[in-house]
Amino acid sequence: MRISINNLRKSFGKKLVLKDFSVDFEEGRIYSILGKNGAGKSTLLNIICNIIPYDSGEIRYNSYKYTSLPTFIKQNIGFMSDQSSLIHELTPLQYLTLIANLYHVKEPKRRIRKLLDYFFENESIENTKINTFSTGMRKKIEFCAVLIHKPDMLILDEPFSGLDPVGAEKIIKYLSGYCTQIEGRTIIVTSHQLDHIERINPELILLNNNEIQYQGSIVNFRNTFQADLHDGLVAIYSR
Repeated sequence: MRISINNLRKSFGKKLVLKDFSVDFEEGRIYSILGKNGAGKSTLLNIICNIIPYDSGEIRYNSYKYTSLPTFIKQNIGFMSDQSSLIHELTPLQYLTLIANLYHVKEPKRRIRKLLDYFFENESIENTKINTFSTGMRKKIEFCAVLIHKPDMLILDEPFSGLDPVGAEKIIKYLSGYCTQIEGRTIIVTSHQLDHIERINPELILLNNNEIQYQGSIVNFRNTFQADLHDGLVAIYSR
């Protein structure tokens, strides 16, 4: 899925969060939106998913502009918010079956089994209530739910939070291959864990002072700011 954003503005009261924001998210690519806390990363993702309104500007999905996002577009987006959407009283099998039915997934049991086997390997967790899980285990269940309908647009807000190195590595490998498996897929990720971001090698979009401070590859970032990703960001944020 391709998303084009032009001159987007968003304020909360008198606080300007996004100022004339313009960017194209192209098919077949991974993007990482970076910025300090409060820079507008989560706000942008919620706007793209039609969860909160924007003040002015334009967003086009596959070249079409919608006053209200139609169901067939929403069904093609997988959104992992930084706020958990799990129903803790259910088991992973019950929860993922519910999500699969909402998206009309074909052969839901097979799809659920495949995802659980990948993220949990030999652990038998499908019939254990989610409220007994650790933070990292819950995060992996959320990831299964986001992927269950194989969306063309994958939008992940802090997907590595709470994960151990093994769990993070599985997500990194999954994301690295997701866009290349089927044409037309796009991934947008926000994270403060820069080592994981570097591993997936996305195009960077750096938000600072309500605007895009940098857009391009990690290699070009290093060359432009004469610093690695961490040190370069610290220098920019400190200005």
